[in-house]
Amino acid sequence: MQPAVTQDEALYWLALRMTPGLGTRKAGQLLEVFRSPQAIFRASRSELQAAGLAASVAQSLASGCAFDDAADQQTQAAKAGAVLIPVTDARYPPALRDIFDPPPLLFARGRVELLATLMIGVVGTRRPTAYGTVVATKGGTSVSGTWTHAPAITYYGSSSKESIVLNLGTASPFAMLTKTWNVVSSTTTTLTLVSPEVLEDMHLVFSRE
Repeated sequence: MQPAVTQDEALYWLALRMTPGLGTRKAGQLLEVFRSPQAIFRASRSELQAAGLAASVAQSLASGCAFDDAADQQTQAAKAGAVLIPVTDARYPPALRDIFDPPPLLFARGRVELLATLMIGVVGTRRPTAYGTVVATKGGTSVSGTWTHAPAITYYGSSSKESIVLNLGTASPFAMLTKTWNVVSSTTTTLTLVSPEVLEDMHLVFSRE
């Protein structure tokens, strides 16, 4: 794996990500063939089509039309304090790299070293159904946001005043956490849960950073 990218290298990664019509899977296939974004942008339109791209997408890549937007995105990322982590970076999460279509580029803020630890992402929606809205406000208390539980378990969800339902699926090693947890204490920065279905002295503690 390679070390962190330079500013110039990051611009190429951003341009690859922002090229119209180029999805995650196709970008990954191009990287397998050409090995780097720089080589992809140096390739001719015919070479790109030979690698499996549609003519219109190959033309967009060959023209470099995404670089202006990429430069703007790079500026915004710097203002937000975000770090760009391409799939070739040693800091890229190993488990994510092994999925069918890993995103070629990640944006990260905060403790980037946590990307190397065990993680779960539970993703919600910005446009919930009417039923989802009712469930999320059950008991008169709505809980939302990102909570981090070492090692880096992220939870988006809902609660009543007394309990929270975690749904982390049925796959090991987190199946035992999929259940209703009683709220022991809750502040603006920490949330402590306990469940009678697991060990009596086992608490699940979330903290917001």
